[in-house]
Amino acid sequence: MTWVGSAGRKNTIVQIAKYENICIIHDRVAFEKDWYKSMKRWGNSFEHLACLQFYEGNRTNDWLLHEKIEGIEYSFSSHLDPRDWDINACQGGQMHIVKKSMVLACPWDESYMWGRPEDVKLTNDLRDRGHIIRCNPDAHMRTLIYKFGELPGVSYNPKKLSSHRTGRLSRIVARKAYRILAHSKWLQKLVLSTTQRITQNGFLK
Repeated sequence: MTWVGSAGRKNTIVQIAKYENICIIHDRVAFEKDWYKSMKRWGNSFEHLACLQFYEGNRTNDWLLHEKIEGIEYSFSSHLDPRDWDINACQGGQMHIVKKSMVLACPWDESYMWGRPEDVKLTNDLRDRGHIIRCNPDAHMRTLIYKFGELPGVSYNPKKLSSHRTGRLSRIVARKAYRILAHSKWLQKLVLSTTQRITQNGFLK
């Protein structure tokens, strides 16, 4: 018997699905009553689609900007305005609306287990194949359980994609500091040398 992670279960759902349009949801989210009507209004013109999700009136992990700087991914996510887009836009793992043929050709990476951003990687893989993720602002979902706190937002500017961050000041400052440290050559050398010493001493095999 082999353990099948979240990515493997999603791939299985896609493989056995009867129809081309697929919506995969987590058991901690539910459809609002007008969700299907909103999807009908949107129509069939989509490849990878996100919907807005709310918990007690506040948005949760739905239409997101996942930070990636010079090829380095961070566990930083910020809310995008539904009208906005970014090269690193992604959909949280609670739900995905996709085309079966598209994900059969580019499935979830099953080497990514729980706690790793397999949904971010799927979005990036689909994007690299030319598929564009978008957000339906009218199709709402209700989050039943949420424990990640308030996420910062990205202010919308129609003349510039993914403009400056808004939200809790402490998170914005912490992220800016993290970016500065991540680009520090001195810190990179320190981390590398420390890792090498630990490896040589046998603590990491």
